[in-house]
Amino acid sequence: MTNSVVRFQSIFKRATAIALSISLVLPSPVWAWGAEGHELVGAVADRLLKDTPAARRIESMLQGRTLAQVAGWADCLKNVNPDANFEYANVGRYVDCKIFENPEDMAKIIAFVKRNHDSCFGMSLSRESCHKHYHYADLNLTQTRYAYLGFGSASEDIVQAMQAAIEFLQGRAVAEPFHFANESEALLLLVHLVGDVHQPLHVAGVYLDDDGRMMDDIHERAPQGKSAGGTAGGNALLFEQTNLHSMWDKISPAVKENVWRNFETASAAPSSMMAMDSGEQIRGLPEMWANENLQIARELFKDVRFGKRTVTARGDRWNTELPSGYQARLEKIQAERIHLAGRRLAALLSRIYS
Repeated sequence: MTNSVVRFQSIFKRATAIALSISLVLPSPVWAWGAEGHELVGAVADRLLKDTPAARRIESMLQGRTLAQVAGWADCLKNVNPDANFEYANVGRYVDCKIFENPEDMAKIIAFVKRNHDSCFGMSLSRESCHKHYHYADLNLTQTRYAYLGFGSASEDIVQAMQAAIEFLQGRAVAEPFHFANESEALLLLVHLVGDVHQPLHVAGVYLDDDGRMMDDIHERAPQGKSAGGTAGGNALLFEQTNLHSMWDKISPAVKENVWRNFETASAAPSSMMAMDSGEQIRGLPEMWANENLQIARELFKDVRFGKRTVTARGDRWNTELPSGYQARLEKIQAERIHLAGRRLAALLSRIYS
């Protein structure tokens, strides 16, 4: 047995021993759709790709695992702490990460985080690892479209990360700040981010002033999205005992049922899949999907009201009042977006591996 394997087994045992205690005191992270939503995206794609050449290629790269099983991989990267010698923490805490919590897969996750940790520091104002930014963009609702490098975009945002993964899988050179060791890493990242980009609050949000009024021209006054007034994809918008982003991440049994109802009633090749006849069209899909989500984000903020800004230990917060019937509207959009994300993921992977 190699020293590295022994080391990761030691880490695994130590982390498992404290997992229950830390789960009682640490808040849950906010991840797009949550584990169940990402699993649904992968499951829809799995069904559509069954018995195809793409499915056989994917199965080989994923060592027999399904897209549904690995859809949470990119969120599991957040368990690696660069400030603690890149140790993998929280073993056993998150259901979608359990499949990777063995010495071999934990070593691969740590290697990815290490390789990509410092890459974006020359391009970003943040000192966080790049991979934490791959999941979102910060567009303002008043913008007409995603534009790199315009307000709310970044070299390591969700659009750029998806494009990098697609290019790597197509055998093309990948620009900084992304570093993939192999096809499996690019595939794992892409599977997750296709789900993320279809969650409206992972692309756009509302920017508010001290009185809770929308700041319409902020993108003209503050390049790169680094400005006061951002609501962190709805994380800063408080409603009862939760926040708006958490509400959108939570998937109810009714939403699951509606995802599969949508699946059964959809045509085999819906027009919303978009043309994928060339490599250029494929690489343009992340931006197209982000622009589509920007429009949907406007709908989900319709008739939502905001209170005055309050300062808390965790940053600015605004109390939020939702209109009547908002939960039903939310669940309808959730089911539509998750179903569509799964179909688009299948179409994209089928085209890449055709």
